[in-house]
Amino acid sequence: MIVRDGRSAFPDHFAVFDRIARLGDGLMLDIGAALGRRTKLMLRACPKGEVWAFEPYPGNWPHFEDLIGDDPRVRLFKAAVSDRAGHEAFHVGSKVEPGRAGNWGKFVGYSSVGRLASAGPVPRAGETYEVETVVLDALLGEREVTFVKIDVQGAELQVLRGLSGALSAGRVAAMFVEFGGEEDVLAALAEHFDLFDSQYVISPRGAAEPDPEVWDIVERRESSKGELRYKGWPKARPAENYVEWFRAESARTGFLECDIVAVRRDIVPIYLSQG
Repeated sequence: MIVRDGRSAFPDHFAVFDRIARLGDGLMLDIGAALGRRTKLMLRACPKGEVWAFEPYPGNWPHFEDLIGDDPRVRLFKAAVSDRAGHEAFHVGSKVEPGRAGNWGKFVGYSSVGRLASAGPVPRAGETYEVETVVLDALLGEREVTFVKIDVQGAELQVLRGLSGALSAGRVAAMFVEFGGEEDVLAALAEHFDLFDSQYVISPRGAAEPDPEVWDIVERRESSKGELRYKGWPKARPAENYVEWFRAESARTGFLECDIVAVRRDIVPIYLSQG
């Protein structure tokens, strides 16, 4: 599986969303919508488009609604996306507590680390909720989708399985999928799309900073969990054997994330165009 260098096309995540405008107005999906910031970026790129946003965690709903308001272009599904419809345990490991200093103090109750229990091991700390799960193929029917963002803390493969009908039929133009080294997620995307990396997020161990011989760091900031994170690009990496490189670098640095930009092969020239 080849993951192409996306730095020139997507110097930051805003560029990924700005390029949606090249695909035309249509239906966009924000899966793991959290505060709604990505929903806002989708609408900025395609003001005549429509967004279906999916967010199962009740603590995030008021913040999403504060940001989006009653915008008629947005439909909020208070549910998790999976490959089976029904109900499932959803674990939230931490959230913004009252009295939090800094910018995150405005978002009491917010969490970016909620995940379906079926997505992997559940830590002892935190809270567990029962949430509704929905399947995208069942909701979409034959509808075309311009853009899909997926940030679901390890349940990406379940989301893709529930979208397999639309993917196989070529009804999804482009995707932006959180990647943490899962080979099966990359394989599922590579079956239908050309793949590009985007700006990386590095969470180093302890007080150590990313190695400047390996990484070009462009931003340093505090996460909602109070942890220091860095955004940047590797100075060199292989196009092939990407999963092997990613896992090795993640183990070396502490923790690594990258959102994969997946573009349907027939529209790659359009999505990457400069105009």
